[in-house]
Amino acid sequence: MGNMAELEIKEFKNIVEMIFINIYLFFLCSTKSLAGYNISMSIVILLTVLFCIRKKNSLVFFPSIFFFSYIIFFGGLLVASYLIGQENSIKTAVKLFSYTSPMWVLFFALQGKKIMSSILWGMLFGTNILNVIVIYELFSLPIKERIHGSFASPNNFAMVLEAILPFLVVQIRSLISKNKKYKNMREKIIFYSSLITTALGIFGLFLSASRGGIAGFLLGGMITIFMYYRFSSIVWNKKKVFKGIGALILSIIVIVSGGTLVFKRKYDPERLLLWRAAYQMWLDHPLYGVGFDQWNAVYRQHYISPTAKEPTLTLPHNNLANFFSCTGLIGGIGYLVFMGTSLIFLFRIMKVSNYAYAMLWVWISFSVHGMVDNSLFARYNTRLFFAMWGVTLADYVNIKRKGLSAKKG
Repeated sequence: MGNMAELEIKEFKNIVEMIFINIYLFFLCSTKSLAGYNISMSIVILLTVLFCIRKKNSLVFFPSIFFFSYIIFFGGLLVASYLIGQENSIKTAVKLFSYTSPMWVLFFALQGKKIMSSILWGMLFGTNILNVIVIYELFSLPIKERIHGSFASPNNFAMVLEAILPFLVVQIRSLISKNKKYKNMREKIIFYSSLITTALGIFGLFLSASRGGIAGFLLGGMITIFMYYRFSSIVWNKKKVFKGIGALILSIIVIVSGGTLVFKRKYDPERLLLWRAAYQMWLDHPLYGVGFDQWNAVYRQHYISPTAKEPTLTLPHNNLANFFSCTGLIGGIGYLVFMGTSLIFLFRIMKVSNYAYAMLWVWISFSVHGMVDNSLFARYNTRLFFAMWGVTLADYVNIKRKGLSAKKG
């Protein structure tokens, strides 16, 4: 009787924790309530600490290869901003670091949990808030107006979807593999609600008309599919492999050329001017850059072209140019180390974690979009990027723990 009671209490605790993790994911994905986000995050942290103490379980820390690259990146941003000596730039670096908090919260909260049950409903309801806004804007905005999902720009809206949609797609794939024939109403509801939500989200991404977002999402999807079959146990047919590679290369050419030629915009030449200015800025301030909050002032004072039409832009709309011109070699190399090391880490864990494929997709989407915009700077998309890292890392740690337990058994 005592053991039964303990099991029931443990199950109840897990359910409570999963409910609040889902609530946290809802506010994180919907992006519409800062109070809801902060309160739900605080509750998840509190429950994680309390349940960990009660169960006397030690939480596993981040994999070292990932954690060290993360510290090099954000430590570099903080050091460079401190060396510049500008209070506002230091605050911006600290703020960027704070945007990674969802990774920490979800990584520790999801250890020992069923990942899909803990995140699926929160992500679905949160994404559907965005979908409802898309439908509203579709009928309320002028026909040629780009959908922006109540964000500052359509590109920011696209970045949020780029972080969420790959994980929903991978979860749908998992649902299909587990339940090829849905035996009850609950399984059907989960599957079709996931499918409809994801389809609407992809529809919203295309309505944003974000060239970087669409190109990154499509390219990321194709490469992820290729990598999935590369690591799967399926017997390869050489002709099909070469056809697949050919189709992939052709698709990339179509996406890049189509995005450049068909969807030209009046501010395209401005981007080139910004990148040239950022490069020259870095050459003149090579070690620690000009500072996040001084970029526009320095740009207008020394580097702006006479032909520039948008003198008020505060950043160069390119991740690499942004980190090198704002934080010099210290921050720029840190960014390259983090992105390169995290990619290698994903390739290493693909054989064991399905969420690694989703994170690869997100990584590619953000990297491609980051060539024409600041995909790791705005609050909501940066939070979601690192939140998905938290999910991926927790899944990997859970699988690794199960493997060790099985060996001990």
